[in-house]
Amino acid sequence: MVSNCPSPMPLGAGNFAVHQIIFILLLLFAVLALLALPCHAQGQSVPATHEPNNGFVSDAAAAKDIAKLVLSRLLSPEVYKDKRYSDAGLTNGVWTVHCWGPKTAVNFPLTIQIRQKTGAIISYVNPNA
Repeated sequence: MVSNCPSPMPLGAGNFAVHQIIFILLLLFAVLALLALPCHAQGQSVPATHEPNNGFVSDAAAAKDIAKLVLSRLLSPEVYKDKRYSDAGLTNGVWTVHCWGPKTAVNFPLTIQIRQKTGAIISYVNPNA
């Protein structure tokens, strides 16, 4: 009896191509993983190690902005909206910001002191309280 079916291949002879395909896919996966690693590392945040030459609070405008933020958290919205920021002076690495109330009221300035190098609030004085 003669069969039209091809004769069976010896064990392992047809598997060579399959092994090559699997090897190439694994190699491709490894290359893609190695290429993706630097891209992932670039997305990581790194803490700043450089401090600006003039500190983190480099000018009067920055000092006033910090003072405004501090007062917006310490004062009620009604009191905060009437405040005027008159000046910011730097002495021995400390910014001093004065904030006045409305011109129609008798008041003394609120004073906020901010360390130039770090931006830390050193003191807050409210003589009107």
